Amino acid sequence: MPQEYDISIRLNQYGQVDADYYVQKAHDARAEALAEMAKAFKAWIKTKLTFERIPSQQTLFGH
Repeated sequence: MPQEYDISIRLNQYGQVDADYYVQKAHDARAEALAEMAKAFKAWIKTKLTFERIPSQQTLFGH
């Protein structure tokens, strides 16, 4: 069964598609996606750079 969607396209004052509006929306969406990727990358790096302290030789050999 086909579905019908009410698609509304924003127009500028001349009756043309408001390209500036849609370009700004694309920039905002890209910035949001990049922020999420940076956050995920930071969390991934943090898991890779964690380390446990290596016991000293004195602790291992009792000297």
